[in-house]
Amino acid sequence: MGDVHGLFLQVLLPARGKQSRLCAIAALLLAFSAGADELEKATIRWVVFDQAPYWFSEPPLEGQGLGRKLLNLYTKALPQYDHRIVRVNVARYLREINSANTCIAYAWLSDKEKHLNQTRPITIEPPMGVFVLRKKEDLVESNNGWMDLTKTLDAGELRFGFIDKFDYGSQLNVYIEENSNKSNIVRFSPLAGEISLKLLDSNRLDLIIGMPVQVMRETLLDKENIYTFYNIYEIDNYISLYSHCSDDEAGNTALQAMDKVLSDELLAEFGRQYLKWYDNSPLFMEIYNDVVVKRKKRSDIYGYFK
Repeated sequence: MGDVHGLFLQVLLPARGKQSRLCAIAALLLAFSAGADELEKATIRWVVFDQAPYWFSEPPLEGQGLGRKLLNLYTKALPQYDHRIVRVNVARYLREINSANTCIAYAWLSDKEKHLNQTRPITIEPPMGVFVLRKKEDLVESNNGWMDLTKTLDAGELRFGFIDKFDYGSQLNVYIEENSNKSNIVRFSPLAGEISLKLLDSNRLDLIIGMPVQVMRETLLDKENIYTFYNIYEIDNYISLYSHCSDDEAGNTALQAMDKVLSDELLAEFGRQYLKWYDNSPLFMEIYNDVVVKRKKRSDIYGYFK
């Protein structure tokens, strides 16, 4: 703004008469307008969706997600930008990830998304499975905690909930597409990356596909766990998650800053925080340290590695 002040003096001091003063004021307004434009920041849009343990929009865990903590570090490292949080459901997420000036702090990459610019892996997730009310365990067949989901659904007796447009892996994706017209297979589009387990309580559903961390939220809030989680044969691999951005000036600048934030030490600390969500599983910690901290490839991980 020093240049603007100089222009102010240059224009006003020689001004003579009414017309000259009007010209001087007009020039001054133009100068201030130019200075304001120089100070205006570009905006990065951060796409988020509610999902344990990354993002919570409702009390009592509101603002405490590990994805939120990571996003706070990212925005602090990018003070030259304004930051706008855009909360979406899964269907809108799939549209938004291809928008300009857009980043996602936490997400896995399906085959359709591997063209996006991404960071190193930021965390991992154990395989998805199915939740059932404990009092309804006798309605399902299982073997040491494992269930054949497609066989169970083919019987047609239990109502199953899934998220529309969600990537459940090729085998289950094909099954859902071929059988989604059946009355016992129910599609949902929640404003989250998970279906509320309360739909089991109300008997609207008998089976819900989801992440094992969903039930840990109840445990961490000292609530009674009334659900049983079953692994399913259709999904048996861990997956890796990344932060990623659009391929443009803002996205590439953001990724450079994000890569500096994601030190081995920071990710090791995040791993210890994730561990409580996975029931202090030694296997989770082993795979996390290998894939996220040490950046090793493992055959029991599904995901893209740089």
